Amino acid sequence: VLFSNFLACCSWLVTYPVAPKLIMHLCNEDMAQAAHLMASISVLDAIVEFFANPVCGWLADRHGRKPVWLGCLCLSALANILMAVGTQYFGLFAVYAATIIAGPSRSLVTLAFAIIEDLTVSHKDPGATQSQGQSARFGLPVAAMGAAMIVAPGSGGVLFSRFGLTAPFWAAAAIDFVAILWAMPLMTESLVADGPSKPNTEGWTIPLMAESLVADGASKPTGEGIGSRLAAILRSVCQLLNSRASFVLIFSYFCLLLSEGVHSTVMLFAQVRFAWTPLDTGMFMSFVGVLVVLMSGPVLSAVMPLFGEHRVVSVALVLGIVHNLGFGLASKGWQMYAVMFTTSLELTANPTLRAIISQRGAAERDERGQFQGGLGAVAAIARVCGSAGFQQLFSTFGVGPRAPAGAHAWLAPGVSFFAAAAVTFVSWVSFEWGMVSARHDERNSCRQVAVLPTAVGAVDCEAVDLPAGILDHPRATVASLTR
Repeated sequence: VLFSNFLACCSWLVTYPVAPKLIMHLCNEDMAQAAHLMASISVLDAIVEFFANPVCGWLADRHGRKPVWLGCLCLSALANILMAVGTQYFGLFAVYAATIIAGPSRSLVTLAFAIIEDLTVSHKDPGATQSQGQSARFGLPVAAMGAAMIVAPGSGGVLFSRFGLTAPFWAAAAIDFVAILWAMPLMTESLVADGPSKPNTEGWTIPLMAESLVADGASKPTGEGIGSRLAAILRSVCQLLNSRASFVLIFSYFCLLLSEGVHSTVMLFAQVRFAWTPLDTGMFMSFVGVLVVLMSGPVLSAVMPLFGEHRVVSVALVLGIVHNLGFGLASKGWQMYAVMFTTSLELTANPTLRAIISQRGAAERDERGQFQGGLGAVAAIARVCGSAGFQQLFSTFGVGPRAPAGAHAWLAPGVSFFAAAAVTFVSWVSFEWGMVSARHDERNSCRQVAVLPTAVGAVDCEAVDLPAGILDHPRATVASLTR
């Protein structure tokens, strides 16, 4: 699964350094217009991902992870072929069409998280070690993406310099086909780890009526049509908000993802301030990939038992603030490398915070894909707002007519990073508030559990979902339910 995820990420990232150059070519080298167009393309991509993530998660719950995985890879290959061929004849229309077709392929990361949950012990009653282990495992898909970042962007820059604008897109399509050929015989269906997947006896439908979404946790399809897919998206998102602490943590995660939307401006920013070429951008992305692999893999596994999830996320978010400020103030290209290296621990914030939220959410076998799809929908909303907002700031106040002049004009292209630092600060404050709320909820639960020893004989273990005989040991019961 991780190797297939690595190949899929290579397919996305090999075209990453070339995309702005292609857009500028279609805009007759107008930087401001290219920034506006990239903002609109990013928003369209995020909107498609918003609808595709929960639906793909639901389909993966009902029909298995593997068929959805293969379908997403096929769509990605088709989109890359369209970008390679269509832009020569249809211009921007081909770019928008390819963006829509490739949207569902972004669900591969969501499916990877769902597969990891399939293969991880249920976190309905997790101990500390299990919780920390899950956080480390949630870093594996991010590490796979980091490994792809080491190889793919630099390769894309080399292909562009040797063979032209369309070569990276042909390479991306070839990588997609290799991923399909790899996953088809070798990838196993992870749902069988918990038991056989539910057969689909009602067709490819999702409940449309609101009553069917909340009545006894029903998941049997009762509706039809496109509207039923919208109901699935609503259900996935609402499933996340099961308490005040969860809501605040989701908001913190949303702000973190919102601040990551500033990455959509990095290539244009570096081109304006440092005159970087696609090859320079590809080399920088490869350097970032090395750090992502280290932070999301061995470093995250090492620091989690030592400091715990709370401290890791808190420190990572503070470093994220420093990271964005450093990028905005960088005046030389080498300073981008220095800032990225010294604040690289901020890369652990996303997988660790996502693991914390998942531990507080539903973990039933037939809902994991949908739950992760809900988180994917939150990420897509953040991408819509972040990409549009930061690209608009860059095009208007960074390189547009409203950019400041005079001695401080060199700071103008970094305006998006200054805004991202402010958003990351909000994410940090929200995270601390959410963790305080979570501890408050745990204390209240402990007070309620404290009355159990006086009613040992009156409690039906099955009714409260406890193992038989556990109430013979009241202290163990209190410790178990408090966790």
